[in-house]
Amino acid sequence: MVARIQSSLDEQRSKKIAARISDLVAKLGLNPQQEARLKAHLEGQKPEVAIDGDEGSIRLNAKQTMSPKEQAESLDKLMKEMLTADQHEAYEGNKEAERNQRIEARTLRDMASLSQAVSLREDQRDAVYEILQNEARAQVDQSAEGGMQMGAFMNAEFAAPAGAEATVVQMNVDGPVDGMDHEQIMGKVREQEQARIDKQVERLSGVLDATQLAAYRSHLEQGPLLIGP
Repeated sequence: MVARIQSSLDEQRSKKIAARISDLVAKLGLNPQQEARLKAHLEGQKPEVAIDGDEGSIRLNAKQTMSPKEQAESLDKLMKEMLTADQHEAYEGNKEAERNQRIEARTLRDMASLSQAVSLREDQRDAVYEILQNEARAQVDQSAEGGMQMGAFMNAEFAAPAGAEATVVQMNVDGPVDGMDHEQIMGKVREQEQARIDKQVERLSGVLDATQLAAYRSHLEQGPLLIGP
């Protein structure tokens, strides 16, 4: 099982890198030498992943040595060095287009989540969409600037119940705060999650009525525990 999970993770990372390279080759017209440099660069940014355990319990440790901002800056530096002027102009334009796509995707995702819990009146839709879009824009830009602030490691533990494949039971986060054990760290994560839910509800308090807000809060509290921005 450990070998299968390791192989699956490696395959997923390789596919993600290959898709990214293929996209940039198509959009920027990279030549074989540029493509090779880009592949080597992205391969070097893959997180360090270690898996151990047995058939009954598996532990995964992933360490990312560079923040999303540092990764983006590193890629920008490479592109500026190796691209022609026309290619670099296309690269910068593509970055803005991708940013807008992420904002739109996040906005639509949040609208879909809200619609699962609340029936919006026609006069509420535009106001809600604008609020969610503004927040999505801020979140996308914040993520690009700093990424996750939790620290160095994120660990997942898996346990396989009888007659079933491995199932995620617990997510552990080893944060940068000294003197805190696992339960204290997870307590902090839960506090942050509750604060996130409070903020999500409060942002719509000027548009939704009390019944709608209560339904939305209940929907969010039934969702999975999220870690990060």
